[in-house]
Amino acid sequence: MASVIGGSDALATAPPVRTALYIVRHGDRYDYMDPESWPVPGDIGATRIHDPPLSDLGRSQAREAGEFLRHVLFPRGENGDVVVLASPFLRTVQTADEMISQFGRPPREVRIKLEQSVSELDLAGGARHAALPSTYERAAYYPRIDIDHESLFVPEMPENFPEDFLSRCARSIRTMNTKYSQKDHAPSAIVVVTHAGSCIGMAAAATGRQIGEINPAPPCGIYALTLSDAVEPAEKTAIWDMDSWEVVDGMNGYAGHISNFSEETFPWNHFGTDGTYSGPPKDYEVKSMPKKKYETI
Repeated sequence: MASVIGGSDALATAPPVRTALYIVRHGDRYDYMDPESWPVPGDIGATRIHDPPLSDLGRSQAREAGEFLRHVLFPRGENGDVVVLASPFLRTVQTADEMISQFGRPPREVRIKLEQSVSELDLAGGARHAALPSTYERAAYYPRIDIDHESLFVPEMPENFPEDFLSRCARSIRTMNTKYSQKDHAPSAIVVVTHAGSCIGMAAAATGRQIGEINPAPPCGIYALTLSDAVEPAEKTAIWDMDSWEVVDGMNGYAGHISNFSEETFPWNHFGTDGTYSGPPKDYEVKSMPKKKYETI
């Protein structure tokens, strides 16, 4: 697939140069790791089958991502004004929580802001989003959640894939840039913990690149973006920049901090028809997306 996401429409008033953006996929999923034990529609109590937690491996991956980001966000133990936005799904909340636990910061310094605009693709007409618990219920078990945060916007459902979904990714970048561009309130870094599709779509929108130029999103993989030098002063717009997919160990879906992966939650860039691969022409074997997983990425 060769579609440019966002383009000039994805540009917005840019945050100060000191702000960096890190887009992180959640860790290994429990339902992928042990599908036999996970409920299916019709099972008693199966009300949130599309909101699985992390596996033990996924929690470990999230802590490794947190340790990696600690050195980036808080060099030499310095303070840093870091905003963490997380999709409201359980696996992304848990990933953000495990990551922050490794930052070594005071308990309430870095909070989790549940951000609906970066939530999962919903191929069930919005039913999966509707089944999610409230922010207050999530916060009862994850006290790092900031219950006062208001989402940039709430995605409209149903949502066509990929057109509506990718448009939403571009809108997320635009509104994020605008909200966090205020000079007196701009954070030193924005960390977005989201899903594979959103990682690809947001990275493409933020950089003006094609989907085929974004490396597949591995579990707890990181896309690190900085403000591009391509600034148009008259319009006061800028776009984010990121390593090319060809850069060895580049920050375009970087996963060098992760020590172990499963074969189930694998690197994802599958925007093609019926879940076919749509990323860069990699040398490694590319898996096709099984129909069941294609519906629940």
